[in-house]
Amino acid sequence: MENTIKDLVFRMMGCTDEAAEVADVCGKAVAVITEGDVCLPVEDEKLLGKLRSAKEVVSIAPDDTRPFVLSGSYLYTRRNWRYEAQARASVMEMAASGGTGGAFEIPPELECATPMPGQRDAVIKMNSSNYSILTGGPGTGKTFTITWAVKVALSLNPELRRALAAPTGKAAARVKEAMAKEAEALGLQDVPETSTLHKLLGANYDFVTFKHNRDNPLDLDWLIVDEASMVSLSMMAKLLDALPWEEATEDRPERKCRLTLVGDAFQLSSVEPGQVFGDLCRMTLVNDSGCKCELTESNRFRTGGEIDTLARLIKAGDAAKVLDFLKRDGNTLVHYHSLKALGGREDEHAPHSFDQLVETLFADFCRQDTAEGALAALNKCRILCAVRKGPYGCEMLNDRVQRRMRKKYPNCPVPWMVTKND
Repeated sequence: MENTIKDLVFRMMGCTDEAAEVADVCGKAVAVITEGDVCLPVEDEKLLGKLRSAKEVVSIAPDDTRPFVLSGSYLYTRRNWRYEAQARASVMEMAASGGTGGAFEIPPELECATPMPGQRDAVIKMNSSNYSILTGGPGTGKTFTITWAVKVALSLNPELRRALAAPTGKAAARVKEAMAKEAEALGLQDVPETSTLHKLLGANYDFVTFKHNRDNPLDLDWLIVDEASMVSLSMMAKLLDALPWEEATEDRPERKCRLTLVGDAFQLSSVEPGQVFGDLCRMTLVNDSGCKCELTESNRFRTGGEIDTLARLIKAGDAAKVLDFLKRDGNTLVHYHSLKALGGREDEHAPHSFDQLVETLFADFCRQDTAEGALAALNKCRILCAVRKGPYGCEMLNDRVQRRMRKKYPNCPVPWMVTKND
């Protein structure tokens, strides 16, 4: 694709030396999309000047009539520029539109006896704002907060049209199961139906366009999107376009829909291009308008404990301090193992070899004789890899784990993962 774009741009500009330079950077702007980025930063001032002069192929934002759009020092494809501009405009308008007006109070009979820090404020914000973000790490009570907010909303308006959605089928199933447990604890009888975003919007046969859009908006009063960090730029733009949040006009009745995005800003971004949720959490307007509610205290691990400390060091991006912490003596929950020291051919008899580590991790899984038991045991252990390829990538380690397990346990079940969607 990159070479095809370069050749096309080169010919559109007349096959000159300058055209070759512009074609090269345009090809790179397309190539970064496969790496999850929506635009290419261009730091060379001379090259920026040549891009500004390439009227045949490059528009200067906000003009977007050419195949590529230059916004400041960032080069976009026209499609991604439009997605980003559309999503930004929608979010800014929703954030600036405020909410129901006046101070919102949770009815006394719906108060929670022992809320975790931030949860009560989040419930108030979700019930009083047209646009809200709920973010927090694992175990901070995001699902409980959603359930509590829904219960409060339904007590005030039993006819409230609401929906709960997630980017993938697995995420939708997980939030439905988790919310059902919280609903039972809170006494909420009417749990919202959960669906994928594709199903909610009504994907057409091309899986690019959707039945619901600006001209045919969703019939909702409140939409909650869980695992929002996994939502790509294109999907977010189309979702925002389908929300009935426009202000009333003479020829169009007033239609509003509250939107709540829920997720962890520090989780991995979407598979497709864009890190929308993380960017939204950092937007000045979002923070200044009070749209964001962040839950910081986890009930899965102790604040200030090993896991919490490790997570904070990773978020700070200090690799040296992370390794120092992992290697320190006295850790009981987190441990560091060097794969080079644990499994190389030159050290197969190391006291804690990688193969022995694998046997320990997956021993319970290999002893199972039913599919249900195997799945339950598999959920108790994971090896997380930073890369896919190479000697320490997930493909190589998956192969090694399976070969070792089949050697030691001939009847060991073999897990499969679907990697492509038809």
